Amino acid sequence: MSRSMQGQHRQRHTDHLPDALIEALRRPPGEVVAIVSTVDDDGAPRTATFGAMVPISPTALRCACNRGHATYDNLLRDGRVMVAMFAAPDVAVGIRGRARVLKQRMDTLPDNAVVQIDVDHVKDDHMPMAPIASGVTYTVSEQMAANLTAANEELAAVDR
Repeated sequence: MSRSMQGQHRQRHTDHLPDALIEALRRPPGEVVAIVSTVDDDGAPRTATFGAMVPISPTALRCACNRGHATYDNLLRDGRVMVAMFAAPDVAVGIRGRARVLKQRMDTLPDNAVVQIDVDHVKDDHMPMAPIASGVTYTVSEQMAANLTAANEELAAVDR
């Protein structure tokens, strides 16, 4: 990064989710997809995309995690997680936290568990001089949108 760019991009850190991210996560299903990183048992990083994720509070996210995937095994064994999200025009964040299972089997997505991510640290990577043009998205059918909407409603309703 050039010296002139260094002054324009200073990382901002906080312990809570920014309002712009919370608003972005309330967009229709498929418009904001999270990239979740966990740690495999050999110490290697593993990433997975998550389409069902909702903000519960400024310090907690909930997601649907498929119990048959290595990501789920990693979350059970080692709850450390990093979530990256990008959404136009101003969301580019890395969220570090601890994951824990709140419900083993979802009603709406029976192969999935409800996982809560308690936020430890949020790194804001958005450069104000460079608006985000797009983020990671899914193209979803009407049925898939309905399924994800129902899953997000269930995620939000689960008691701690």
